[in-house]
Amino acid sequence: MKITNIASGSKGNSTLIELDNKNILIDIGLPISNLEKRLGRPFPKIDILIITHTHVDHIKGIKSIIREQNPTIYTLENGLTEKVSSKKINYQKSIEEENLIIELFEVSHDVPCAGVYIKYKNKELVYITDTG
Repeated sequence: MKITNIASGSKGNSTLIELDNKNILIDIGLPISNLEKRLGRPFPKIDILIITHTHVDHIKGIKSIIREQNPTIYTLENGLTEKVSSKKINYQKSIEEENLIIELFEVSHDVPCAGVYIKYKNKELVYITDTG
């Protein structure tokens, strides 16, 4: 599991989780072209996009990634469907695939917000953003 924090702050948030055979992006607060510049290499194909919440600094690039890569999107109930009506949003709190477990849990914020737990093989990650 390789974790790269590509952007963090009020202008955009995005964290890339690279697994052996799958790429997960947590939030897409900037367009893919900006994330690619920050990453310093071609932006990988994203299999799973997790949206923690619907503030613009976490979803600004969502339309570009849907258009260019069409990843599977997971989030908690938070109004994302109204912002991206052209894409099916999965409101599942738990995802299990071969050697991969993803769990979304509620955290305190001024809008519905998810924390993320990822377990891949023997590695674990807990990701929390914008609490309070």
